[in-house]
Amino acid sequence: MLKLVLRGISANKGRLLLTLVSITLGVGAVSGSFVLADSLRAVFSDISVQAFAGVDAQVRAIEPELQSSQDLPRFDDSVIDAVASVPGVEVAEGGVFAFEQVYTTDSDGQVVRPLGPPVFASSWGGPTAVSSFTLVDGEAPIGQQIAIDEVQAKKAAFNVGDVVTLTVPSGIPEDFTVSGIIRFGSEPGGSGGAYFNLFDLPTTQRILNLEGQIDSIVVAADDSMTSDELLTAIGDVLPDGVEVVSSDTVIGEQQDQFGQIVDIIGNVLLGFAIVILFVSTFIIYNTFAILVSQRTQQIGLLRAIGASASQVRLMVLLESVVVGLIASIAGLFAGLGVAALLKWVFSLGGNQFPDGPLELRVRTIIVVFVVGMFVTVVSALIPAFKASRITPLEALQNTAQQQRSLRARIITGLVVLVPGLALLAIGLFGGSDNTSGVLTALGLGSALTFIGVAMLSALFASPVASALGAPVEAVKGVTGRLARDNAARNPQRTAATATALMIGLALITGVSVLVQSLRDTFNDIIDNSLSADLFIFEEAQGLPFSAVLVDQLGAVSDVDLVAGFSVIEAKVDGEVESVGGFDTATGTGVVDVGILEGTPELASDEIALNDDKANDAGYALGDSVTIEFEDGAVDTFTVASIYDDATLAGSMYLDRSVTSEHVATDNVAFVGLTYVDGADPAQARAAVEEVTAAFSQVTVQDNAEFKASQKAQIDQLQFLLFGLLGLCLVVAFFGIINTMALSVLERTREIGLLRAVGTTRSQLRSSIRWEAVIVSVFGALLGVVMGLLLGWAAVSAVGDFIPNLGIPWPLLIIFLVIGAVIGVLAAYFPARRAAKLNVLDAISSTS
Repeated sequence: MLKLVLRGISANKGRLLLTLVSITLGVGAVSGSFVLADSLRAVFSDISVQAFAGVDAQVRAIEPELQSSQDLPRFDDSVIDAVASVPGVEVAEGGVFAFEQVYTTDSDGQVVRPLGPPVFASSWGGPTAVSSFTLVDGEAPIGQQIAIDEVQAKKAAFNVGDVVTLTVPSGIPEDFTVSGIIRFGSEPGGSGGAYFNLFDLPTTQRILNLEGQIDSIVVAADDSMTSDELLTAIGDVLPDGVEVVSSDTVIGEQQDQFGQIVDIIGNVLLGFAIVILFVSTFIIYNTFAILVSQRTQQIGLLRAIGASASQVRLMVLLESVVVGLIASIAGLFAGLGVAALLKWVFSLGGNQFPDGPLELRVRTIIVVFVVGMFVTVVSALIPAFKASRITPLEALQNTAQQQRSLRARIITGLVVLVPGLALLAIGLFGGSDNTSGVLTALGLGSALTFIGVAMLSALFASPVASALGAPVEAVKGVTGRLARDNAARNPQRTAATATALMIGLALITGVSVLVQSLRDTFNDIIDNSLSADLFIFEEAQGLPFSAVLVDQLGAVSDVDLVAGFSVIEAKVDGEVESVGGFDTATGTGVVDVGILEGTPELASDEIALNDDKANDAGYALGDSVTIEFEDGAVDTFTVASIYDDATLAGSMYLDRSVTSEHVATDNVAFVGLTYVDGADPAQARAAVEEVTAAFSQVTVQDNAEFKASQKAQIDQLQFLLFGLLGLCLVVAFFGIINTMALSVLERTREIGLLRAVGTTRSQLRSSIRWEAVIVSVFGALLGVVMGLLLGWAAVSAVGDFIPNLGIPWPLLIIFLVIGAVIGVLAAYFPARRAAKLNVLDAISSTS
């Protein structure tokens, strides 16, 4: 049996090659997602270890339940002396740390920051046993000095002794002298692309407005006590709200935090890989189904000489096992290429990807082989069972079984399609507040719907293909008639060939609908809800910045209204929620939140609620809402306003004068302002930019620029998704080539007869190309229709965030054209092969 299987594969190696490519692409995407995630995890794990090399314990504030700032909770720096006095403690170094608050500027006044990784400001006492940094050049900073990392120094051409200007939270630029160049850890590239600006502790506390406060104390001890004894001794001198943990605990926590981020990236990539494999399954099925059909007589002879149905079935499955094994091996190593390619793509445009070798782990190898074998074998199951049901008489007579298989196909398709549509309906109209549950229902429903439509498309493949071929016949005459008839006469093959393209274009169309809806929603907000003349925000990562800027802008003579928007965490009636802070006295002149009831300006004891929030929680004007803030204060607020636009204001907001009183760091995420009547826009903007120059991380944009920048971000997201989903079209392309090539082989005798009666080589090539175009456009049409359904479902699922449904009609036309182009390209080699067939050999063929 094995010898027969290997001979069968050898005889059909050309026919199976493109199937191998399809499986390899899918398996390679799976492998690449694991390799990239493991590589990132290894880099960040090493960063955590380097950060605490030489540290035996860390003293820190106990993590609060509520914290709006990204910074760590802080405590009094007097604890440093208490810890240092503990017997056995050799080094106790207190530090304060800030994320994206202090930046250097280059000679042109532009902020120096990486694209992607963050910028850290930290205190540093120089090289010690607990230091995370290595001094490359110069010395540790003291007073008005700064030490910067070597990557940042190289980018901005900073050298020891240079004077650089820093932007700090106070909004007053300061000059510092570069005292040293450092690197994180002992080896280059250990920072993962992040930048570091280091100062001595008093200077760091001053520029961050954190006098007397620290984030942590790192401790190195002698060998006089065990780790547990050290933790106990330090714990005895700590005040309430402060704890001590081992370095192993801290490293484990940081690795878990990094791991969560890496898992998100890996899962997104894995999701796309699964989609590619999903597309590949249809190609694998189609290939084996055609191969079984072409070998009907061979199977009949085997059955006639005594081969059982189970042996025939086993023969086909063993062929799929061999193909799956080869594809899995190729896909495993292709994954290394995929991971390297993704790193390169991410690095385009100046982005920095964490350095480190690609990690190929045993788990990845196991998963790749399991997935590759499973997908291949499962895809070949139906053809294998069909082969085993062929009787010797049917096989020898080469009778078709299309009608029987079509009935089974219809029944199976309905069994799959009905629950798929039901799950889509549940996701769309179930009314669940569980977002993950809704998305799960939509995802599973979409997959089942795809399969159901793919199976049932054979019902209408012939009439649709015939209709699509009518214009071809009218233009190309006999050649077009041949293409039209060939595309329409085998609906199952046409449907199976078109399915892979259908899924790829359906996903891309769905993404296009979602992105267009997002774009339309955003444009609607800008045109109808935002009346500001200028917007100020941090564009790179959307991070908050010091609220000092709001007051400084309010003092500009050409500025009329200025409003800042912030978000804090608080407990609302016992549940942790995000609460907005909004300058209500001026904000409604900058942003129209759509007040439905009540007053736009809030007093210090009043709150505004979004209408959805009010309806869900049963609130009305005059009701009381109890809020617990992160500083422990508990206040009761009266519902004074209900609004309908939650895009910027969120589900609820207080006046910012209230929220700013209860946070450790007063930041804003967005500032909008209007000019005074009669002000010259150019002059007014220049005055505003003179103030914001001290906050060089922020961007100043007018309405047109703001709309353009947000459109660019949406377009970038769309381009990224198109790039990942484009692999589905590549797989579909190989699938169409494979099907057309197998179809040519199956029709060898027919092609010979056509050549014998006068059909020229060019006419034959043309008919096969137009046949591929008809089949591809059929798949593209199915894909666009399914994509519209999928996009509508996705927009409906997130209707609170994207209320507008947008249809990108020009793109839909382009997708149909892409389908036709794919058909032309895919048919090139099969058509060329058909035209080169020897007429006499072709006529004498049994195919």
